[in-house]
Amino acid sequence: MAEGLNGLMREAKKKNLYVGYKVGKRECEISLLQFFDEALCVGEVNVRNVFTIKVILRLFELVWDLELTFIKVALEPLVLEVK
Repeated sequence: MAEGLNGLMREAKKKNLYVGYKVGKRECEISLLQFFDEALCVGEVNVRNVFTIKVILRLFELVWDLELTFIKVALEPLVLEVK
């Protein structure tokens, strides 16, 4: 299942539907961090990204016949400053 979520995120990025967060001097883009049964979607704060994440989570839920607890799903902006 984890690879499925990763694949959905990869396709969204390839089609420019989701923009990850760039880190480091080389501006390496990250968009998904996974640990066991937890996932953290990381990206620019914009409406398109929020909509795309909602669609991806819904597709993930339908394809794997799961019931995600959306009460536990938090979409919150995190602003980081680089010094």
